[in-house]
Amino acid sequence: MNERLKELAEQAKIQLTKPTNYATALAADGQLKALEKFAELIIRECIIICKNIERYDNGQDEPETIGHIRAGAAFCREDIIEHFRS
Repeated sequence: MNERLKELAEQAKIQLTKPTNYATALAADGQLKALEKFAELIIRECIIICKNIERYDNGQDEPETIGHIRAGAAFCREDIIEHFRS
């Protein structure tokens, strides 16, 4: 699991089960995979929001303003990707 995701899980008080035998190891692995998938889905949603803003054009703003908004969204998207990269 990505170190940043581990830190966030700790902050959220999510206890990852420490396996004591084969059965609990399987359960812990399932928990970990579910938690990773949940985090991945949230991150993807954030990236989609940024991508939608990159297409921003309300038809009223100046082209320069629209360009700044789109550029900011692109930088934000890339920062999110980099921040959570494994």
